[in-house]
Amino acid sequence: MDQKKSLKKRRLGVVLNYIGLILLMITYEYAETTAWDTLLVSLEIIAILIILISFSFTYWKTSLWQFIHKPFKELDERELQLTGNSLRYAYAIFTTIALTIFLLYSLFERNFNIVLTVSLIYFAHILPASILAWIEKEV
Repeated sequence: MDQKKSLKKRRLGVVLNYIGLILLMITYEYAETTAWDTLLVSLEIIAILIILISFSFTYWKTSLWQFIHKPFKELDERELQLTGNSLRYAYAIFTTIALTIFLLYSLFERNFNIVLTVSLIYFAHILPASILAWIEKEV
């Protein structure tokens, strides 16, 4: 893995990625309840660009994405411990957030949409790598 990115830069990348993801979901939800206009379409495009650029620099170029998705048989003991802990934390965080979203959608009698579904799938995949990017000095 590329360890040249400082902890501060990785954290900034993680934050930007999540800001883009949240902006994407909120803008889509708002646009679906009101009406799509040029501003909302522009916000969606900006959110997608933020996600793509921050993913590229934070997860892809540092190889965190490849590391967290590597088969267990290819990992040594230290790497197994790192991935195991990050997956355990990610599972706890993801289930809490996903169930809260499901509860809120149910309370407000809203239907799930494709953007929410894809965003949650993406979130589930980047969360373990985000945890590693956030806490590990050297990954």
